[in-house]
Amino acid sequence: MLTRDEVLDVINRDHRTVHALLAGISVEELEEPATIGGGEWSAKDLVGHLTTWEEIALASIDEWERGERPAIEATFAQAGGDALNADEVARKSIVPAPEVLRRFDEVHELLATTLRGLAAQEWEQRATYDQEVGTTLGSLLGGILGSETGPFQHFAAHLRDLRAFSELHAPG
Repeated sequence: MLTRDEVLDVINRDHRTVHALLAGISVEELEEPATIGGGEWSAKDLVGHLTTWEEIALASIDEWERGERPAIEATFAQAGGDALNADEVARKSIVPAPEVLRRFDEVHELLATTLRGLAAQEWEQRATYDQEVGTTLGSLLGGILGSETGPFQHFAAHLRDLRAFSELHAPG
C-alpha cells in the first residue's frame, strides 16, 4: 500500500498531466461527443468522470471519520461502478466545459488538502464499522481511486485515451 505522501504525489502528478494534455484545446473540442473511451464520452465527460471519483473519495473520508460504512462500498458490492459512472456522466453532460474544469480543480485541491491533513495513523487505521474486513482508510481510497491495474491508478487508466484525444486536437 502506498503511503499518504506517495498517494499525494500520484494524484497531483496525474491531475497536472490531465491539464497538460488539455492545454490549448478549445471548449468546443472538449465538448465534442464520442471522442474518448471507445467513442462514448467527450473529453469533458472524462474530466467530469475523474472528478466524480475524487468527490466519492472525499465523501468516503467524511463517512469513515464518522465511523460509518462508506456508501460507495454498497455500490461496489451490489452493481459495481458502471451504473454510477453512466448516471454521473449523464448528470454532468449538461454542465459547460469551463465549469467542469473548474470543479475538477476545486475538488482535486480539496482532496489533496484533506489527504495532507490526515496523520499516518489515520491512513493506516482499520475500519471501525467492520473489524473483520481489516480495511484501512488508505486501502479504501486505493480502491475508490484505483482501476484494474491497481490502487490509485484510475487517472492513469484513462490517460491513454486522453493522450490520443490530445494528439488529434492540440494546437500546433
